[in-house]
Amino acid sequence: MKNGDIARNVGHNIAEGVSHMMDAGRKVVVETASDAKDVVVENSGRAMNAFAKSIRKRPLMSVGIAFAVGYIAMRFVRRR
Repeated sequence: MKNGDIARNVGHNIAEGVSHMMDAGRKVVVETASDAKDVVVENSGRAMNAFAKSIRKRPLMSVGIAFAVGYIAMRFVRRR
């Protein structure tokens, strides 16, 4: 075998190994992101339910808070 053939084989083996490592890393990232998405969806659902219960308990206060937040946001937007 010539030196060029050996170098090509080594290069090919390295490229193949890197490709396999990239595939494994990609799988880990996709699985982790999927798990994180599931947790966020579950927690946001709980938060929305708690928020809805709070609004049902105190509807007038909720309307007042919404009005105040809207008014303050409008004041900030007008100044710019």
